[in-house]
Amino acid sequence: MDQRSLSNDRSIAAWLFTMAAMIFVMVSIGGITRLTG
Repeated sequence: MDQRSLSNDRSIAAWLFTMAAMIFVMVSIGGITRLTG
């Protein structure tokens, strides 16, 4: 593993974590609006 592939894996992991967090926030907002609406 050289430095470039390590930073590439890290950026991919950060992107996947960001996407998962955004989906979690969207599902949470949808559930909250459904329960309170």
